[in-house]
Amino acid sequence: MVTTTNHRSAPKGVPSNASAGSPPDVVSASTDAGWERVKADYRAALVAREEAIAAHDETESAYLAHAKSAPTVTIAYQVEGFTSANGLVELKTHTTQVTLDRHNWDSDHLDAGLKSHPDYIAFRKQMEAWLDDPERLAAKREEGRTDEALGDACRVVYGTWDAVAAYPVTTARQAHAKIELLIQEADGDSEWLLKLLGGIQADLIRISAASR
Repeated sequence: MVTTTNHRSAPKGVPSNASAGSPPDVVSASTDAGWERVKADYRAALVAREEAIAAHDETESAYLAHAKSAPTVTIAYQVEGFTSANGLVELKTHTTQVTLDRHNWDSDHLDAGLKSHPDYIAFRKQMEAWLDDPERLAAKREEGRTDEALGDACRVVYGTWDAVAAYPVTTARQAHAKIELLIQEADGDSEWLLKLLGGIQADLIRISAASR
């Protein structure tokens, strides 16, 4: 089934459950409240997922804006290292530099000489202040909340998709509508396509038996 993660591609649209090319009913069409209910539940779940995607995109953008505001610094400092020239190995001091940002500022691999540098100590205080910024923390919580809500919305879509796929329709028109309604979500996923095929096969066997 097509999902949204890492998070995530939204459905391009909810297809109609009938078309001019639908096959004729094997039996007389009748109002099936259960069939209409499972279809309505699935369509509502698709709409809710679209809303969840939009909400998550908005909060993710806000959180990423805070991430872009994180401080960075380039620090030049002295390090000792061995050099070899004319067969002689010497311990020499030379200047190197490193650029620090929110990804590497607290790495265990930073040189001890860098960590004791005044510029690093000052930068560390900047980073700690940025991490503790109430607006950034609020944006992070909100992004986490909408990410969880999006996951919940996706699970509802999958559950209602299952309900439609398994529903025992009684006419060829309904079977055709089932395919139209579910095929987009299943497209590209062999497991879900097989599940849809199995449901339709059971429907057609049932419809054929009823028409005899």
